[in-house]
Amino acid sequence: MKFIDSHCHLDLDAFDGDRGQVIDRSSAAGVERIVVPATTPESWERLLKLAETFSALRIAFGIHPYFLDDIPESALTELRRMIAGHRARIVAIGETGLDKMIEVDFEKQQFFFAKQLEMAEEFGLPVIIHSRRAHDRVVAMVRRSSVRRGVVHGFAGSYQQGAAFWKLGLRLGVGGVITYERARKTRNAVAQMPVEALLLETDAPDMPLSGRQGERNSPEFVPEVFSCLVGIRREEPDLLHSQILENTRQLFSLA
Repeated sequence: MKFIDSHCHLDLDAFDGDRGQVIDRSSAAGVERIVVPATTPESWERLLKLAETFSALRIAFGIHPYFLDDIPESALTELRRMIAGHRARIVAIGETGLDKMIEVDFEKQQFFFAKQLEMAEEFGLPVIIHSRRAHDRVVAMVRRSSVRRGVVHGFAGSYQQGAAFWKLGLRLGVGGVITYERARKTRNAVAQMPVEALLLETDAPDMPLSGRQGERNSPEFVPEVFSCLVGIRREEPDLLHSQILENTRQLFSLA
């Protein structure tokens, strides 16, 4: 089976010692594409270089809410310039979004998120959304925009929240959370959502799978996430696999 990791931070320092080997092992496990979203302005040029070096990678440009304390509004102008200059080389805007579990000013988070939604509209790109304890506000802001393509990555909400995202055209990134039996709310939500709403991801090096706590997560573990998903869904594995692969290719315009 072939897979796509729809969200992996392969550019981070955690992979500096063996990035090529990780990509090789992922390919051997069937992971043919890895979508790597940016987090800070400093990461944009690095992502371009990585995409030139490793053909399996697809990249996105954005500014993550976690880092906004140290980022001026002028970074948005530079982001737009980078997107315009490299439109053919990126598959999405992101990682952007909202997080109520961090100390970064929430008004500033919303301002940066709104501006990145505007860029997604302008350039006709999907958005990769980070949403923690902020699902209702994310829904409200996306609804006010004309963005109707994207993914809420690392989804860990209820069925009602997932359905609200899907109603807006936002798919759900399914990752390591579902491998924990105690995550009943999210497992139940993912089990009930239309299969057309789902993508697979790792969020590596973070969000380790159950049984791998304390270890570096890796895109080579996408098949393990899929195996867990098979166990909580009703579809035949082949049908589930082919639909999720098509969802991901369609969202990010991947060949």
